[in-house]
Amino acid sequence: MYFFMANSMSRYKIFYVVFALLLTGCDFDNSQSSDATSHLTRSKAYQEIGQYRAAIIEAQNIIQKGPQLNSGFIQLANLYLEIGNPEAASMLLTQVPNPDAESYLLEAESFAIQGKFLSTDTSLEQYREHQGDINSAKYQLIHMQVKAYQEGSQAVEQELEQLASQLPENLEIQNLLARFYIAHEKLDKASDLVEKTLSKHSEHAQSLYMAAQISHIKNDLDMAETHLSNALIAIPQTDIILPIREKILRQLSTVLTELGRTNEALVYAKVLADANPEANEARSKFLESMKLLETGDVEGAEVLLTDINERHPHNNLTSIYLGLINYQKGDIQSANDLFSRAIDIETATPGLIAAAADAKLRLEQNEEALSILEQAIEQHPDNFLLQRTYGVTALSTPDNLEAGILALRKAIALNPKAVRTRAALALSYLRQRNTSQALIQLEQALQEAPADILINTLYVQTLLTSDNQELADKVIANLIANQKENAETFILAGQYSLATGKPQIAKQHFEKSLALESSNQVALSTMGSIALQENNAEQAHIYFEKMIAAWPENERAYKGLVSAYELSNNHEQAINILEDYSTQEKHQIAAVVASEYYLRRNNIIKAEQLLSSLKGPIKKSAYYLNVSATLQFALATKSARQEDWSSARKYLLTAIEQTPQREQLYNALADVEIRSQQYNEAEKIIRQIENQFPQSITPILAKAKLYLATNKKPEAADLLSQQWKTTNNPAFAVALYPLITEKESAQALLKEWREKNPQDTRPIFLQAATAQQANEAGEAIALYEQILELTPNNPAALNNLAWLYFEAKDPRAEQHAKKAYELAPSSAEILDTYGWILVNTGQRALGREILEKAVELAPNNTEILQHYNSSLD
Repeated sequence: MYFFMANSMSRYKIFYVVFALLLTGCDFDNSQSSDATSHLTRSKAYQEIGQYRAAIIEAQNIIQKGPQLNSGFIQLANLYLEIGNPEAASMLLTQVPNPDAESYLLEAESFAIQGKFLSTDTSLEQYREHQGDINSAKYQLIHMQVKAYQEGSQAVEQELEQLASQLPENLEIQNLLARFYIAHEKLDKASDLVEKTLSKHSEHAQSLYMAAQISHIKNDLDMAETHLSNALIAIPQTDIILPIREKILRQLSTVLTELGRTNEALVYAKVLADANPEANEARSKFLESMKLLETGDVEGAEVLLTDINERHPHNNLTSIYLGLINYQKGDIQSANDLFSRAIDIETATPGLIAAAADAKLRLEQNEEALSILEQAIEQHPDNFLLQRTYGVTALSTPDNLEAGILALRKAIALNPKAVRTRAALALSYLRQRNTSQALIQLEQALQEAPADILINTLYVQTLLTSDNQELADKVIANLIANQKENAETFILAGQYSLATGKPQIAKQHFEKSLALESSNQVALSTMGSIALQENNAEQAHIYFEKMIAAWPENERAYKGLVSAYELSNNHEQAINILEDYSTQEKHQIAAVVASEYYLRRNNIIKAEQLLSSLKGPIKKSAYYLNVSATLQFALATKSARQEDWSSARKYLLTAIEQTPQREQLYNALADVEIRSQQYNEAEKIIRQIENQFPQSITPILAKAKLYLATNKKPEAADLLSQQWKTTNNPAFAVALYPLITEKESAQALLKEWREKNPQDTRPIFLQAATAQQANEAGEAIALYEQILELTPNNPAALNNLAWLYFEAKDPRAEQHAKKAYELAPSSAEILDTYGWILVNTGQRALGREILEKAVELAPNNTEILQHYNSSLD
């Protein structure tokens, strides 16, 4: 029949169909649209009968076949909302190709379910801009939720009641009002409303669930069970368990348990477990971890939460709790990683936001911390904690000092008794040199907390800076009189005595502090430092050993002990004791100290061995990362000397990853790219430095180097000259001086430099070096001697003067060269000078040994290599 009809179609009709197809563009695009329509039809059909998995696949096919159509995105978002995944819905709706009123309203609904009401409000605004119907029930429902969030739920009670009376058949609005009543303990009103709804819609599952909630609160467990059982019957069977069904099953399991019918409760619990076994197992572990936290078993809770997090990395709640545990343990990097992934500023509590911001602040991610807090304060402008945290964070960045002060003042207005906030505000005033305002804040804080040591410490320091030592003396005396049993009192008194030039009295105070608290870290450290200053190595040993015993993770204790051994000229024993300590797990920090010790002596191999042997949490500590980055920098420097640019880059990138705020590393990386003639890469790095360190001079100096490397000497000179005139920063003069060819202009620069920076020895050094290169030895010697009068420990001046003395056969050559070597034992040039002088003054073996080290440091330096080869003869 079909073929007969087709064949019998008139030529006119055939022409008409073909013409219509051509007019409608029945090409690939139209077939896509047709396919998308059929997929949409099937998706909605599957949705109708509760086959959500198939419905989702069909909706995804719509997007695949017609990515330029809204319909696939709208349908899939609706499905996500029905199965309880509003996060996926809101993410999907940001990809709608042609956003319209329908997509924005759906987006607003998804945000409202998540409790993200700022985003909800923005989406509603877009809905209105796209001529969406503001009288529609769905819009009114969502708008009311936003208004309740913005103005407080009680402020909209009357409006909500009015809306419910206007739309009695809209069950969502009736249930929203019922939830409002329940939240505000107006159970009678809630009960009347739900009963009224059920009288018309007896099988409405959401209303039955709410009726069960009210009965449960009233302890009418039998009625609660009845409502829940009816609700369960009312819900159609679906292939994915819907949120309302899950809530009913959980509530029913709880009610049956309270009725003593545990076996029946287990049936429903098993239904939930079978529906999503992995999620049920994760939920059980999470609840167990919460119980462990309540009992104080943080380690046990951490094990469970870590396991859940590994299996379900997108579970935000688990990540947040794990982040808080890491935060409390001091593993700030891990806490920050977890917080950054899991915390949503719109829905997180102020306390959690403050913790996340503090983690970023501790990692020196100040701008990111400020951004988080600014968003949070928009939502919680009257929250004391957020205002205080923002104030403290803003003070850490120079450009935000005023904003920080304003935030702290707002915080104090919200909580006038917050003494530590007043202390922070006082510190900000001190940074502005506004001592009088700082004193006002501190005096008000002391009225609230007269015994607070931190406030008293800051107050005394401020009094000293304002030349009011008499009042400071009285404050200390009063504190000692009233708090004789407080070790911190004597710490403050000791520090005050040191600051006012009374070291012996300071020692007495610190000894009293230790008598009250034998492991006081500050007292032990300070007493050890005083012993070192008094050249009393034996006493220093005692204090730093006690400090290590009490505080095995404090690197200062090990550094102090090393200094004590060095005071006794026992360097070998110092490093031996560090390595002995480092073999014990609780003293691993000693290995990092030992590594730093070796780096100072340019023993890169040994430093690398020690650091690579470490495992566990210590590798995340700030001290470890700093020392490791220093090692990477040393390795990069060594590779660059050997022109192994690939290795140099690798080491520098590792160092930057470990300490991203160390500007020196970026500069070194730019230098490597310039020296290896990778000029495009150098330009990119210079731009990165400009972005990351906007106030820095480093990118300007690097740009000048790049100009020189690319034969643009005039451009380099102009850039440096302009910067020198604008800033008077000596670094620009240093770089500019070698580019000046005219002697008179060079001398004029040095003269101007010395006038503007009279304590800076570098212009003298450049004059001396110029004279030395011109074989004007007498003038060069006089200038170097002048430098050493101003800075006796200047290794470069000592080295160059030693060489001039050596050439002049002046016996002072050796002592100057030795001192330069002791000050800079990792400088190849300084080692070369000292080694060659030793070889030529009859100390060939020692000289050869030092020259060998110089060759290791600079294997491509022909002069050093020549001296070393000559020492072998």
